[in-house]
Amino acid sequence: MWVDQEKSQTYNSTYPMRIEPDIRPNKHIPNLLSLSRILLGFVFFLLFRKGTTANTAICLGIITLGMITDYLDGTLARRNNLVTMAGKWIDPLSDFTFFFFVYLAFYTVSLMPLVLLILFLLREISMYTVIRPLYVKRQMDPAAKLPGKIKTALQIAGTLIITALTLAYHLEILNFSTLRGTSIPLLSLMVATSLASIYWYVKPLLARADRNPEMKEMRQRLFRLVFYPILALLLLYCLYAYVVTVLYNINLKTYALYVLLNSLYHVLIVLASLAVRSEFRLETSGKILNRINLPLYLSFSRICAVPTLVLLFLSIEKIEALVVLVPLLAFLFLTDLFDGLLARGLEQTTHIGRILDAAGDYVLILAISWVYLIIGFIPIWLFIIVLVRLVVQAIGIITLYILRGYSYLKLSFLGKASVFAVFTIYGIELLEYLQARGIGHPTVVRILEIIAAGIVAVSLLEKVFLLRRSFGKIFGERRDQ
Repeated sequence: MWVDQEKSQTYNSTYPMRIEPDIRPNKHIPNLLSLSRILLGFVFFLLFRKGTTANTAICLGIITLGMITDYLDGTLARRNNLVTMAGKWIDPLSDFTFFFFVYLAFYTVSLMPLVLLILFLLREISMYTVIRPLYVKRQMDPAAKLPGKIKTALQIAGTLIITALTLAYHLEILNFSTLRGTSIPLLSLMVATSLASIYWYVKPLLARADRNPEMKEMRQRLFRLVFYPILALLLLYCLYAYVVTVLYNINLKTYALYVLLNSLYHVLIVLASLAVRSEFRLETSGKILNRINLPLYLSFSRICAVPTLVLLFLSIEKIEALVVLVPLLAFLFLTDLFDGLLARGLEQTTHIGRILDAAGDYVLILAISWVYLIIGFIPIWLFIIVLVRLVVQAIGIITLYILRGYSYLKLSFLGKASVFAVFTIYGIELLEYLQARGIGHPTVVRILEIIAAGIVAVSLLEKVFLLRRSFGKIFGERRDQ
């Protein structure tokens, strides 16, 4: 017994006991799993549009893989105490991007109506540009709630069913009318559930806002200030679109859909204005605005024109672009030029004016990019680069504003250059369609597309760096407190 103990002591001193390290998964794995769904969605979009049996079967596997990553990222984060605020943002954002590519694929093969795609986008854009940033500012948990999880589960099940039915169509088991007749009601249910789920996110925010009577009064006064100018612009653009519809025999159902979506869009503009109500004051004196001045009205007229511009581009083969589209584009260019000049000349510069000026540019770029992709003006790779740049810009800047206010919103030369490059190439794409000589030549346009994409890509890298530095500064301030 003694000998054994001695041998044991000798053995341990000669060969120390090997201590197993505490094995934990890398802290970035849950977020990487979430981000992988963005790539999966893009691959789904590319394959599904091909319309072959093999590609559609692969798409079924992609949805299944996306479902697995959606389960694993949350499970690993909770099990290993890796739940972070960034993860609570990345997970739902990855879900949104994945289903955006899936829905876009359905739309391109006529399985999803345009109105459903737009309603889906409006819901998600409002979530990531207003609701979730407000949750962060008010120190509320921005993680997905039960209705949001139910919505995601229904989306996964619905897309699996539609993709499986599409595979059956390619195998000649059912015809296209049956496939479309099943897909549209199912997608309608999915989008309706998505829209309904937003109530459970908005309700806690409204409950907190109503506790402060001064803020409630200010919100009501600003609503009256903004509502009537926005309503006037809505009626003006609807009238313009109606005249074009009658003159060029555009389907009245298309016009009715335009009016509905245009009205919803203007409601969002009013709500977004209320969210930044503190910026409706003159920079020179700090005085709160009693009315919308001329520079602001020009800025609002540009951002309110987006749905009308989309309608005209989608109807470009039916209308005379030089007569009704180009003049509207020229008007929007002039508003972009003169709103700032007038604001400085009349000493009516405001923070909200600067916000509207930038927001108008980015909303226009987003809308035109999407329409150009649909009508075949730009390649998919250029659309993706521009879209990623806009998404990073929107989520980062809006979150910074809600967390720290206007002072954290910084413009850069590359950011302005990227906006100029995109607007320039889109103007040239229109010239190519109009068969303009020289600069409208297809080869010239392709070269300029590559140059514009390069500028946007460099601007994206700069924006990621600037946002990372800004958020690091914010979190550093919080630690010091």
